[in-house]
Amino acid sequence: MKRSIVSRYYKRRSLSKADGVLKIRPKRRNPPKRSGGKARFNQHPPNKKHMQKKKPRSHPQKMQHRDEISAGGVVFKRKNGRIQIGFILDPYKKWIFAKGHLEDQDKTIKAAAIRETKEEMGLKSLRVKAPLGQIKFSFKRKNVHIHKVVHYFLMEVRPSEHGTPQKEEKIKAIKWVSVTASRKLLGYKNTMVILDRAITWLKKDKLKRMQRETTNNVVS
Repeated sequence: MKRSIVSRYYKRRSLSKADGVLKIRPKRRNPPKRSGGKARFNQHPPNKKHMQKKKPRSHPQKMQHRDEISAGGVVFKRKNGRIQIGFILDPYKKWIFAKGHLEDQDKTIKAAAIRETKEEMGLKSLRVKAPLGQIKFSFKRKNVHIHKVVHYFLMEVRPSEHGTPQKEEKIKAIKWVSVTASRKLLGYKNTMVILDRAITWLKKDKLKRMQRETTNNVVS
């Protein structure tokens, strides 16, 4: 009888015989309620943000391609025996040559170059001296990849004309500089080849004028 009582006591109190210390079992908490064979614990109300449906990812639109043709002019004038080249200040604060898009009223690229140069620089009398070729470049505008070709012509204006910037096209100023200073003032490197061709033509024209003067002096 005594052994059975002691064994029951040890089982109930979990007495460790090795160290002789009584270890009291913690009280067992109420078991979680089961529903459908799975335990359900205290659940928080669902978060509405997680319950919302995910928006489908928007795929990037395909890049569109477009070709554009523009025309412009490198304008110079002879003042006090010296040549000056005209520049306009664009919205990006860079000095460039006047140019613009071809319109329906333009019968030729040359006519478009004269019209755009007159409008942007506010000049009245322009005479085309020589074609200067074209430049090509590409750029992105919104979702359109634009391939642009710009045709330039060398033009001469009267010495008395200075010009007026076209405010509608956000042109801020007009400036006339010497041939030497023009290379430093030009804002875009891809247009430098056009300026070099204009300078080469002006140098040749100057030599021709000097030869005419010498021949005239000899004849007289």
